[in-house]
Amino acid sequence: MLLEAFLPQCAAADIGIKGGLAWSKFAMAGNSLYYFVNHIAPAAGVYFNLSLGSMTLQPEIFYIRMRTGREGGIWTETRASFAGLEPEPCIAWPEERLDYLQIPVLLRVNIIAGPISPFAFAGPYTSLLLAAKGLTEVASGPIVEDLKAAYKPLDYGFVLGGGLALRAAAVKLSVEVRYIVGLANVAKDQGPGFSLMNRSILLLAGIGL
Repeated sequence: MLLEAFLPQCAAADIGIKGGLAWSKFAMAGNSLYYFVNHIAPAAGVYFNLSLGSMTLQPEIFYIRMRTGREGGIWTETRASFAGLEPEPCIAWPEERLDYLQIPVLLRVNIIAGPISPFAFAGPYTSLLLAAKGLTEVASGPIVEDLKAAYKPLDYGFVLGGGLALRAAAVKLSVEVRYIVGLANVAKDQGPGFSLMNRSILLLAGIGL
């Protein structure tokens, strides 16, 4: 493999893909008029493993959609007026979808060696905002707004989690759960004391060579 040609001879390396579901919401401060609830969205990416003895360095490149919904009294009227339309009653609570390119760098520890091996991992991440959309369902149909200008382009934080790895013939299979904790206030120009920080739980399955 091309990747292995650039790694030290003493290190074992592999590459793989992961995919699954992200269950996301904002942790919010400075506003009591509404609140955020979790929604499910896709997540997928590639990972690279570099063995460091009993531990593994695992950089990844992921696409993650942070999908969250707003609920609360202020949102009984739609945000249609923000799009230059006449307000209409909401059929469903508005939701926001933030698409990120996320790059975690994880340190993974295999807890027990064997054909089925539990593992744990943790490490920092940084994310680039690719798109941000607001979706509101009203009687005349869905209203989609471009909200990218309302959010900062970069997010950062840390990842922690664990799972099980299974070696099957020439491939490595895995399932894992991870928790993403954003440390950056991703909201832009919302006034003093207001903040939105990303929170996600991911359920992923992977296959590696």
